[in-house]
Amino acid sequence: MLSNLNFVTKKYKDFLDWGFIAYLIYNGKHTTEAGRELIIKISKGMNNYRLSTFKDLENEMGFRSAKIPQSLIDEVLNMEDIYIKDQDGLRIDASTLSLVKS
Repeated sequence: MLSNLNFVTKKYKDFLDWGFIAYLIYNGKHTTEAGRELIIKISKGMNNYRLSTFKDLENEMGFRSAKIPQSLIDEVLNMEDIYIKDQDGLRIDASTLSLVKS
């Protein structure tokens, strides 16, 4: 619903980041080390950290908040989904075939 709206502020980029993180979580990629790392890096570049006037570009993990290696994004996007949909449309864990709660 919100993806059809036109944003005219930096919040549009934050919305896109939020949507991408939601996609990763929905498909279970947040349960992998690479997925967790990507989500942390994305979140460190959101909101006020996105501003060009933000001085502290290096955070405690040692990476620049605005720079995310394309190789990390590709690795996470190309990995198999951890959660898949069954015939009823419910999310299940692909490895155990158990229902994903929440």
